[in-house]
Amino acid sequence: MKRLIASVVMFLVVSVGARAESQEPVKGTHVILTPPSGFVVADRFPGFMSEATGASVMVSELPAPFGEVTKDFNASGFKKQGMTLLTQEKASYGTYNGELISAAQSARGVDFLKWMAVFWDDKTTYLVTASFPKEAKADLSDVLKKTVMGARVCTTDVDPFDALTFRVSPTNDMKIAKVIGNGILLSKGGVFPAKSIETPIFVVGASASKGLAIPDKKVFAEARLQKIATLKDVRVKTTDPITIGGLDGFESTADALDADSAAKMLVYQVVLFDADGYYAMQGIASEGQGKAQLPTLKQIARSFKKAEAQQ
Repeated sequence: MKRLIASVVMFLVVSVGARAESQEPVKGTHVILTPPSGFVVADRFPGFMSEATGASVMVSELPAPFGEVTKDFNASGFKKQGMTLLTQEKASYGTYNGELISAAQSARGVDFLKWMAVFWDDKTTYLVTASFPKEAKADLSDVLKKTVMGARVCTTDVDPFDALTFRVSPTNDMKIAKVIGNGILLSKGGVFPAKSIETPIFVVGASASKGLAIPDKKVFAEARLQKIATLKDVRVKTTDPITIGGLDGFESTADALDADSAAKMLVYQVVLFDADGYYAMQGIASEGQGKAQLPTLKQIARSFKKAEAQQ
């Protein structure tokens, strides 16, 4: 399902957000790049960040061909995600064909600019996104453009779980299908991509930015339900406080329609907050599967623990 893959991309990049002048591996991925001076390894996503400037370089490695991942990489698709597409041109990344994209986005009252390197082979699409405040354009734009354009793929074996800052436990029914960046997708039978809307999925991801100011966490949680790209006409039914893994948050259920077929869907969501940001868990099932799957989705959510607690 192309819309599912595109939705996972947008879900995992849930928020915007060194060292030696040599290429460094990005944890949990096959990508290597040269982080700018002053950037350190990020602790909430695969990539690097600069707390002093509010800039970040995030890597996503998607197990799908370019066309399936980037079907909405156009002006209309960017607009739906609250971004403005500025430029888009063909580019090469070592032996990989790709594109170089620039975009603009406003988040939490700050205007950001982005450089995005996208390159691919017949099985995988790599996305390297550099985000930085617009006011720092003169100092950071050329530097970060060079960083994303210098990204390359190495063949060294990697453990995708290295990038995760949390853990959840699969069930006999819902199995881990893919680890993508600092996010994980479970599906019925471990199928990826899901063959149809009858295959329930459960996605967990961490916010990329640290120190987010979220004055009304309940409103924030319910607003996230409206941003699921594969759904429309989302109607929140319940939202209740919950504590899981030592973190407080909100648990919600909602009805919605599949964006393509208009089939009735059930949505289950938990958003948990910590000092650095938040973790979002979203389960989606067809109306027919929803009631039967809801206890399983809740079981997975309640197994959530931050990675530090696992050590």
